[in-house]
Amino acid sequence: MTSHKYMPIIILLVLILLAMGSSMTSAQFDPQDQQLIYLPIIDLKGGWTEACIDCPHRFWDRSINGAQIDSTDKIHVAYGGEQLYYGHQDDGGQWVIEVVDEELYTGAGATLALDSADRPHIIYRDDFNNNWKYAFQDESGWHIEGLSQLLYSDSEPILIIDSAENVHLAYIRDFSDALHYSYRDGGSWLSTVVDTNASDISMALDSLNHPHISYHDNGNNRPRYATFDGKDWTTLVIGECEDHGTGTSIALDAGDSPHITFIGANGVLKYAYQDAGEWQVETVTAEVYGYLASESSLKLDQSGAPHIAYADMSYSCVRVTCYGALLYANRAAPGEWSHGYFDWLGYNAPDPHGTLLLDASDSPHAIYNAVSKLREATLDTNDGATIDVSTSISPRSDMLVDTDDRLHASYLKGGEPTYARRDDHE
Repeated sequence: MTSHKYMPIIILLVLILLAMGSSMTSAQFDPQDQQLIYLPIIDLKGGWTEACIDCPHRFWDRSINGAQIDSTDKIHVAYGGEQLYYGHQDDGGQWVIEVVDEELYTGAGATLALDSADRPHIIYRDDFNNNWKYAFQDESGWHIEGLSQLLYSDSEPILIIDSAENVHLAYIRDFSDALHYSYRDGGSWLSTVVDTNASDISMALDSLNHPHISYHDNGNNRPRYATFDGKDWTTLVIGECEDHGTGTSIALDAGDSPHITFIGANGVLKYAYQDAGEWQVETVTAEVYGYLASESSLKLDQSGAPHIAYADMSYSCVRVTCYGALLYANRAAPGEWSHGYFDWLGYNAPDPHGTLLLDASDSPHAIYNAVSKLREATLDTNDGATIDVSTSISPRSDMLVDTDDRLHASYLKGGEPTYARRDDHE
């Protein structure tokens, strides 16, 4: 019988053999022990591989924009809740983890953006003080600022870094539902109230780094568009009085003209654009029995044509039983829409929080939550081809595409920050 005194040696040898036998590994940095821990990468279906970024840490919340891809196709992630963590891949593709903010109860809702030098900028919650913070990294290290203008704001702000390395924020303040915009030029913040009663915001920057924001006007139940020309804000009503305008999504074309999708009356998906300074509104979908999801995902292809992914949670209804679907639409010419579906979502399925991506050939891809499964879908002659990438995931995930058209995803799996990559994309 093996003596107990040799058991630690045997266990150590087994662990060494397992590590040597693994053909693919993911490395993480343990800030407590100051060492790299190697974790196995798991082969999934459809050419996807998966690895835990930071185990055994578990978190209860992540932002929909908690991951970004840099100019060299490396992935960066931000997450937290107990503290703020930032992870990135090194030159060997291994994960390096840093504790950015050591204060307790910080890091939830982390939103990440990268500047032109691929340096991280993070907006995140400080739940102990019921506030938000801004962290950024430069040549001298990390810097953290409190954001008093976001005090008591429960909605996640939109964060964009412009070409001059300035920071733009759009967010809704709680209690008042006011739409605020903040701009950081150097070390100073400038803030303004764009509208006093808003929701469902989306923001993009034009070639001059000026903000364009679409949103729902809660007081008048209308879709609105706001833009800043460097001196003054202009707000415009979009469409007719019955258009409602929830779930907005905005994109700018090569000429800086806005394109906006929103949900109109009776759950009808609408698409709006400007022609000679006048708003043109088109109906994308017919009226449905129930309602569409509150969100749509809009992308413009290289020719400026719109592509839309959206969820219709009552796509097929028989009496009181409704089956949802993640749908797709693209526009070849004014008023000419073609339609397809990515996936059936099942009976009483939750909103999938779908994200649409266009690859280098403008082919559409969607990644979304299908009842706690991370699922990828592509279109094949207007029908969806789906792959279950992972299971037991949180509702929110990020999907990214690199310069070689490889797909990447970041999400929480069982509460643990996880990363997946698809290598066989053509």
